[in-house]
Amino acid sequence: MFDGPDPFPEPLPWEVPGAGLTVVRADALHAVSLNDIERTSGATYALERRLGMPVTSRGVPTMLRLQARLNTIAD
Repeated sequence: MFDGPDPFPEPLPWEVPGAGLTVVRADALHAVSLNDIERTSGATYALERRLGMPVTSRGVPTMLRLQARLNTIAD
């Protein structure tokens, strides 16, 4: 997640050289990446380097927990 340029500055899918990941979707606020090796991530570093700004990244399990918690609060 970030507050970046619109449109995203790379064609998608973007295979990040040397990072072991591919960015499959991205816009000015979010990017979704796939890692070559499970349970690893170079997304934060790669996106910070490319965008020149702070980026935070979270895995699918964390995002699912957050969604469940937000659904509980909304109910």
